[in-house]
Amino acid sequence: MSRKSRGATAKRRTNAWRRKALVIVGIAIGLVAVVGGSRQSSTAASSVEKPKSPPRTMSYREMIERWGKAPLKEVIHQDMAELNLICSQGLDDENELLDLNDYSERIERYAKRTRSETTRYRYKFQKNPKEYDYSEAKYRMIMMSTILYEDFDVHYNKAQRTNCLTASNTEFLADSRTAFIRGPMDPNIGGNCGSLPILYAAVGRRLGYPLKIVCSQYHVYLRWVSPGEEFNVEVATEKGVNFYDDDHYRQIDRRINGAENYSVEQEKEEGFFRTLTASEEASIAFRQRTQCLATRGRLREASLAAGAMTRLSPTPANQKALAGFTLAAVHELDEMAKHAVAVPDQNASLILP
Repeated sequence: MSRKSRGATAKRRTNAWRRKALVIVGIAIGLVAVVGGSRQSSTAASSVEKPKSPPRTMSYREMIERWGKAPLKEVIHQDMAELNLICSQGLDDENELLDLNDYSERIERYAKRTRSETTRYRYKFQKNPKEYDYSEAKYRMIMMSTILYEDFDVHYNKAQRTNCLTASNTEFLADSRTAFIRGPMDPNIGGNCGSLPILYAAVGRRLGYPLKIVCSQYHVYLRWVSPGEEFNVEVATEKGVNFYDDDHYRQIDRRINGAENYSVEQEKEEGFFRTLTASEEASIAFRQRTQCLATRGRLREASLAAGAMTRLSPTPANQKALAGFTLAAVHELDEMAKHAVAVPDQNASLILP
């Protein structure tokens, strides 16, 4: 073959490789564009918030009337957070109805954020378990408290913190929202020892944490109960959690009351310092409602709420409260009758059967 022929053949081969290279480059550019576009679409899609569920409401009266026709087992398996929210309605605004879906979605956000951050920083526990008493459960509770406080501003009501041991019920419950989980879920309000543990339990249970509710006479706190570990969790603090024994809460009761006012037998009768049953947990929301109504002079409504409270947890103290509020309500009705005052419609069936 002549040099000229060899040169032409080489040129054709070169041109063929160039064409192939251009095709390959074109395909690569197309793939990059497709992948880039899909990533942008994915990013754009992820940046768009999930549409909110339509509002869902239920008044306190509607809930009670529904419960009046349902077996008790259905009552006590009502979602604790939702029950708490329903019982908080109509105390300072009689026409108030909360969007239950909105609060439920917020609690889910709390749980999702807590789960991701707890996993992200787990290396801290693995690196220095002594800092957490060699307990991954305590690490998880510390992380939950940190996330709720720093990322969502869940905190104790600042005004109530200054006088929480000396304030009367009227002063302590001046803003009824603080007694229910809606208080600590609002950064402008905050909660107290009656609402913060309930919110923590609601979030923790969505994470699968074995959290139980425990009460003393004047306080509510949490207890982590698992097969290999059990400890109390104090969340009604400015920031962080503490792990106190039951005697710490006995001392709080003494400080509030001035002296120890119950015996070991009374502790058992009232259910102090033990994990509450589902029925007893449900009664807490009605106890908070009863106290809020009583401080506002709405005694007939308070007696009805006390009836539900006592039906769910018939302790001596609850029975005494029910009797007291009922007598006060009857007296109020007698006074209204004497002065020919119209009596508001109060359906006696609102007491749980």
